[in-house]
Amino acid sequence: MTLEPDLKKNAKFSNESEVAVFNETLKKMALSKDANYIEIMLSYLDDNCEYGDVMKNIIGMAETFEVCSYINAVVHVIDDLKEKAPDWLEVIHYRITNSKPHTEAYKEKLRLLNYPEYLVKYLKDFLDANPEKFSEVEYILSENP
Repeated sequence: MTLEPDLKKNAKFSNESEVAVFNETLKKMALSKDANYIEIMLSYLDDNCEYGDVMKNIIGMAETFEVCSYINAVVHVIDDLKEKAPDWLEVIHYRITNSKPHTEAYKEKLRLLNYPEYLVKYLKDFLDANPEKFSEVEYILSENP
């Protein structure tokens, strides 16, 4: 059984009932531990959404998945999120850099991908906006193990 149709059907947030069903569906996705749901969840992030609490819930539920699966999903959707949800993408990266396991998994993912230019550029832009994250971003970008 896939939960994606329920998420899509209620993503307009036309009323409180849709918001509640959307949030409940996110919870079911997280409880399923099916990592295929992470990208689906993150794809609903939108800087123009008036329901910031729902956007926070999306991130929180996505973070409950296994660390490497979460990082893989973030890396995979980064280009889409840069366009429609740059503020939420920044929140995601701030939270990643607040967590040692997430920071280490991100570093490993970049190493496995051979430090792709689009990710390096995004992290440098993130650092420009968040200079207090210098040591974390420098660690992620360093090619030393």
